[in-house]
Amino acid sequence: MAWTNSHKRSTSTVALFALAVGQFLVGLDLSVMSVALPSIQAEFDVGMMQLQWAMMSYMVAGAALAVPFGALGDNLGRRRLYLFGTAAFVIGSAVSALAPDIGVLIFGRAVQGIGSGAMGTLALAMLVAMVARADIPKLIGLWTAVVSGAAALGPLIGGGLVTAFGWRWVFGINVILMAMVIPLVLKEVPSDSKADRENKQVDMLGAALLTVAMILIAGGMSFLENYQYSDPVVWLPVAIGFLVVGILATQQRRSKNPLTDWAALRVAPIPATLVILVILGMVLSGAMLQLMLLTQNVLGFTPLIAGVVSFGTSLMVVVFSPISPKVMAKIGLGLTTTIGLFLTASGLFGLATITISTTPPEIMAWMALMGAGLGFGMP
Repeated sequence: MAWTNSHKRSTSTVALFALAVGQFLVGLDLSVMSVALPSIQAEFDVGMMQLQWAMMSYMVAGAALAVPFGALGDNLGRRRLYLFGTAAFVIGSAVSALAPDIGVLIFGRAVQGIGSGAMGTLALAMLVAMVARADIPKLIGLWTAVVSGAAALGPLIGGGLVTAFGWRWVFGINVILMAMVIPLVLKEVPSDSKADRENKQVDMLGAALLTVAMILIAGGMSFLENYQYSDPVVWLPVAIGFLVVGILATQQRRSKNPLTDWAALRVAPIPATLVILVILGMVLSGAMLQLMLLTQNVLGFTPLIAGVVSFGTSLMVVVFSPISPKVMAKIGLGLTTTIGLFLTASGLFGLATITISTTPPEIMAWMALMGAGLGFGMP
């Protein structure tokens, strides 16, 4: 990247590299673990519910704390809070890598998620403040490439690490790479001056209600492995979770510092988009979890082959995402999204036809079709 200011160029390039590596690892840990799940299941002899929580604890912690971390960064200094996030990410990664049982692994993943919430929220904000205004679009383009690359390469990297060194190195590699990132951030990213800080109040009650609601709803759903929808252990936590959502809605209307600008979420097509994203998230996370267990535990693929097979999805997302806006400009938002959702559904339907004799190239083709749909529809 050619930065506008010569002084900013050297500092910002190194800072960009350091923060991009950190963001790559944050994104990587969303996708890389799926390939390791069968190996974790075999070592700890656990069921689907525990594996789901090993995935969800990372996502719930990161999602619930992202907004509060943004406001806290404005108050306390973004670099300071980012470094707190890197410390939490490293500690969580080390705990996960050394976990003697699934309970400790879930705890380590939650600590990782806390770190990812701070890192993912603050890194781009720090970089934007460091570069000239004219360079911001280039910066965001590069940042998008980093995030997309993490998602695309996650299954391959995870499969390679699990095959060569075992599942624990999926987390252990974070400790090694973050040992390089942290000194560079300390050296190259300037501290926030007191003048840059804003005295924003953080709605901690709202953040706590959001976190509790997510845990209750996800927790109740996770019991479906062993119980029916009608069993209280399933529906009661979910019902309480939605009750907490109602309390959160009331609290946010009265809050002087709401978690976000809720009025903006009513602007079309944002409500429809959010519903689609929630449904897609539920469907795809479940499908990928099942696929990794199916390909390795039933079809006998190695973790590396399983990673290569799922790479088709990530690759097509990266390929088709830049094409989607151009298609949308010609045929419209609704039709473009419909095509994307149709292709995604077709790929999922193909995956539902997998049998014991299905070959890796066949599965990769269905995964690629699903990825092409996501690439069209998600932007």
